Amino acid sequence: MPEVNSLGVQMAPTLPYELLDIIFDNVRAIALAESSADAKRDFVKGTRSCLFASRAFRLRALRLLFQHIHIRSKPLYTFKARVTKLCDALDPSDGLDLESAASFVQSVTISFEPEPSEDSLFHFIRPQDVYQAQLQNFLANQNLIFLLRRLSGQDCQLKEFEMTVYNRRTSYRPDELKWEDVDDEFRKALFACIHSSDLRYFGVSGIHGLPQSFFHDMALVYLRQVHSVPHQLLPYLGPEQATEMPVPTLEATFHVQPYETLRSPYQALEELEYLSSSADQFQETCEIMVMAKDALVNVWIEHYGEIPLPPTLKLDQFQALRSFSYSHRCILFFDPDNANRSLEKLHQLIDIRSPMERLENLEIDFYCQSEEIPDPWFKPVISAHWECFDSILIGPMYPNLQTVKLSIFIEVMGELMGDFNPEQFIELHHVQLQRSLQGLLTSKRTKLTIDLDLSIEAIAV
Repeated sequence: MPEVNSLGVQMAPTLPYELLDIIFDNVRAIALAESSADAKRDFVKGTRSCLFASRAFRLRALRLLFQHIHIRSKPLYTFKARVTKLCDALDPSDGLDLESAASFVQSVTISFEPEPSEDSLFHFIRPQDVYQAQLQNFLANQNLIFLLRRLSGQDCQLKEFEMTVYNRRTSYRPDELKWEDVDDEFRKALFACIHSSDLRYFGVSGIHGLPQSFFHDMALVYLRQVHSVPHQLLPYLGPEQATEMPVPTLEATFHVQPYETLRSPYQALEELEYLSSSADQFQETCEIMVMAKDALVNVWIEHYGEIPLPPTLKLDQFQALRSFSYSHRCILFFDPDNANRSLEKLHQLIDIRSPMERLENLEIDFYCQSEEIPDPWFKPVISAHWECFDSILIGPMYPNLQTVKLSIFIEVMGELMGDFNPEQFIELHHVQLQRSLQGLLTSKRTKLTIDLDLSIEAIAV
């Protein structure tokens, strides 16, 4: 018999909550599998209709609609209206007797992308000024600031937060938005939002100079910092990198814990990826590594130009390391006059006094340029540097090293000679490297594997 309520009114049949969850999850999975915009619009339209079916349907529809929020600046003329509606959903008026959608939000993405201005097209206003005005208006929007503060509330369960500021790229360099130039109220709201107790991932792209104090009360587990690469270095990047590197990136995964238990937010940092192109940026890399020296497990460092390696920085400071990748780019091809800028710096780093019991993988990558066709035969000084590299790594300081990958890319910038044979050059260079690295190639005790990747790109002038 159908159930009746206390007033004697027949109630509609209900489904078990577990079955409702399965139905809604399957509907969402089907919608995500569809690539067409029409299918996604139909999914949103259908889910919205469930808001008024019943309380059970409404709660599940709210979860589907607000689980991930993407706030876009474009188109700017509707941005304020869209954010206002979102505020109403996260903080409905008391008289409406509606549930807040804030508790269903688990992931937030905020992205700003500049739009062209008619005034700038006629040169009444510089494009850079238009970009800055649009960006400042976006960051100072009071409803956007309110949303960030609302999502930091105790009733929210925000787990992921990502923010991207797309820079207005010029033919010379990308614009750089510095942290101190961001609206003060927005900075405070963002700080509160990412310090939510449930947050586990934070990513920001397009903002420079986030201070260490920004991560207070957080124990960083993963940190990826990619700085802008100067315009003059862009030709040395590959086609894929050239579209990515000019945008500064910071990604972090962390666990929140009382700050009193931490000496620094990097104390628990296990993975670090860092790209730098100046002495100051590389110094920041070294400082983070030293503060995280007891926890670091995987480290990836890439630097463009002469590397200002502190003489005190040694690998044995990081006893928890299992994998270390060292990439030195845009340097002169090795010769006795410049070897101290690259090979000697590398030796300084790996020449240690305490065994690295946990280090298993080591990757070394050099990207070199030469203004003339280099001599394929090693000078004695260069051979000695590689032999030193070999003797260090097969010694007792690296007892568990399993793989070593050495990659060298040589780009010849000078005019080609008629009798120059690139394949022969690569083969001769490869043979001489193998001769200098005999210990690594024949080692059985440490089970090393060597992947020598040498190439040359000759450019005719």
